[in-house]
Amino acid sequence: MGEPVTENIPQPKARILELYGAFGRRVGGWMAIADIITLLADFGIEETAIRSACSRMKANGLLVSEKREDSAGYRLSEEAVQILADGDGRIFRAADDGDPDSGWVLCVFSVPETERNERYLIRSRLTWLGFGQASPGVWIAPRTLRPEAERMLQRLDVTRHVTVWEGTYRGFAEETELVSTAWDLAPLREVYDRYIAEFEPTLERWNSSDSNAPRKAFIEYLESLSHWRRLPYLDPGLPQRLTPDDWPAHRARALFNGIEARLEEKAFQHFLSVVAG
Repeated sequence: MGEPVTENIPQPKARILELYGAFGRRVGGWMAIADIITLLADFGIEETAIRSACSRMKANGLLVSEKREDSAGYRLSEEAVQILADGDGRIFRAADDGDPDSGWVLCVFSVPETERNERYLIRSRLTWLGFGQASPGVWIAPRTLRPEAERMLQRLDVTRHVTVWEGTYRGFAEETELVSTAWDLAPLREVYDRYIAEFEPTLERWNSSDSNAPRKAFIEYLESLSHWRRLPYLDPGLPQRLTPDDWPAHRARALFNGIEARLEEKAFQHFLSVVAG
């Protein structure tokens, strides 16, 4: 089984990455630290926590400190640019994308006890990508996840421990039994249902003529993004025939895409009013 789905509690690092991913890349990938602090104040994040998070992200190779016109700030590293680009395909794809039954990818790994930290790292990152555990050391996902998994394993420099296979399931148990062994879909359903319950009212009550619409859009759009962005990763994207008839993924994605279409440009106006001010 994969790791349990837990309640989404955004930390400063996550908010900073969301800010860069949603808007920072549109202005060249650099932001002044003062602007980051101003923008994230609306979410109750204190200045000291933001500065500390940026410093850690710099140490971890996600941000690069850079001064421009006497303003201290950070730009995205090349690694962070690639991570966010990989995320775009998961987070922002169309709600009506098909899920063709294209077979399976298997990641098989064996890590010596002396390197057990790397074993945990591989397991946790494969879980984050949507892989399920078919048996000890054998992780499985729809074949479409293979390129992203390979890039992740290469970034972690753990490919010496892993072999990657592609194939078609030939038996002998029912394929639905394979799915129920590798993934626990019930907790994921609960997170989908919470997202729908929390953000359907956001879309229903949105009024773009409000005089404070850009700032409200910025707050509500980033809140939606923060709660949504984990779901396309935790969801393996199983063929429709292997999911329950009332599986809520499509409804939730349509809701997120509707919020993005309605709020994103107004939210970007508020972002620009801060970074250009």
